[in-house]
Amino acid sequence: MPDDDAVTVTAEPVDSADARQLIEDLGADLLARYGEADPQFGPLDPAVVADGGVFLVARDGGRPVGCAAILRTDERLAEVKRVFVEPTARGRGIGLALMADLEWHAVDRGYTRLRLETGDGQPEAVALYASCGYEVIPCWGRYADRGWSICMAKDLG
Repeated sequence: MPDDDAVTVTAEPVDSADARQLIEDLGADLLARYGEADPQFGPLDPAVVADGGVFLVARDGGRPVGCAAILRTDERLAEVKRVFVEPTARGRGIGLALMADLEWHAVDRGYTRLRLETGDGQPEAVALYASCGYEVIPCWGRYADRGWSICMAKDLG
């Protein structure tokens, strides 16, 4: 019999109601931290996720409490996106579980490197990524001009 209190992580459609709600909650969290909305932040395009990516939802006793995604950059590189754990569920290893599952999916898809962007207003995210082996790298693209962006990457073994 399944444990109703167990945390599970599963791949799910990025346009599901739970995915949309988690991404909306992430947007509200980022707005509270940075005081302004990123005009490029929002739901992920299901077609982009389907093209070599994956969207994961973490559930605690069946309730959605976190999410994370990878999006294909090229044959060997993917970008980590929309990593979020609801504040009431933090500190229980859910972020670690999401990152471990993302890395498994990345390797399964043939990626050898993951990179991500976060911000200096998210110290717990920076600590999570560092604990998973991600190292700070120079920021790229639109992130290069943001004074608060922190970019990180990890080679997958």
